[in-house]
Amino acid sequence: MFDNYEEILKKVKQYGLFLEDASFELRNNYNIVMEAVKNHGLSLRYASEKLKNNEDIVSEAIKSRPSALFYASDEIKNNKDIVMKAVNNDGLVLEYASDNLKNDLDIVLEAVKNNGNSFKYASFKIRNNKKTIMKAINIRSICLKYASDKIKNDKDVVIKTIRGCPYYFKYASDNMKDNYEIVLEAIKMDESVIKYVSENMKDNYEIILESVK
Repeated sequence: MFDNYEEILKKVKQYGLFLEDASFELRNNYNIVMEAVKNHGLSLRYASEKLKNNEDIVSEAIKSRPSALFYASDEIKNNKDIVMKAVNNDGLVLEYASDNLKNDLDIVLEAVKNNGNSFKYASFKIRNNKKTIMKAINIRSICLKYASDKIKNDKDVVIKTIRGCPYYFKYASDNMKDNYEIVLEAIKMDESVIKYVSENMKDNYEIILESVK
C-alpha cells in the first residue's frame, strides 16, 4: 500500500492500474485518479466512490476505455451526456447504463450505430415498439434478433429487415417464415435464406424455382 503522493503519482502516470496499490486517501485524490484514468481508463475501478461519481474523472476514463462506465456511480450511469459519449465509442456499454437510459431512444440508437448487437440491452419497451425498432433496423438490420416476439411477427418490420440484409430473416417469427409474400421477397434478394423458411415454403413450387434461379 503506497501513501506517498509523489511516488504513486509517478507510478499511475506510467501505468494507471497501479492505483490499486494506493492508499484510500490517494485513491480519493482528484489529481492522482485523473492521471491514473488518463493512462488506463479501467483504473477507475480503484477510485474512491466519491471520484467514481465525478463527471470529469469518468469522462476521461471512458475516452480510452468506454467499458469503464461499469465502475462509475449509479448517478453517472444515468448521466445522458456521459453515457452518450461511452456508447458512441462502444455501443455494447449500453449494458452498463441506467434502466432509464436503456429506455432513451437517443442513447439506444447511438449505441446501435456503433454496434447493432447493443440493441439487446435496450429496454423491453423499446424492443417491443414498432416505431422505435423500425428506426433501429434502419441503422442495423441485426436489431431484429433482439426484438420482442411480437415485433418479430410484424410484416413491415420483417420486410424492412430483409431489404436491409436478407440474412437476418433468420430471426423472424415462424409465422413470417411461413408467409409466402415475405419468403418470396427474401428469396429474391438472397436465395440462400431458403434454409430459414418453413418446411411448407420449402415445398412450394414457386419458392423452389426462385431459389434456384
